[in-house]
Amino acid sequence: MTVAHHLGREDPGLALRLRISRPGFAPLEADTVRPVDPGLVPGRQLTAVVDPASRLYRVQ
Repeated sequence: MTVAHHLGREDPGLALRLRISRPGFAPLEADTVRPVDPGLVPGRQLTAVVDPASRLYRVQ
């Protein structure tokens, strides 16, 4: 995961580039913006739910 500051609209946040992978699933990279959280640092592992057909995801 990479993390950068995001200054969009009225609410600042963090721009994340995620690498989503697991055994038996082709890895994908995704970009998202999340609220500022000091626990979001490069290399941190997060849990994501992914629809393999559409490759839509949700970070939990």
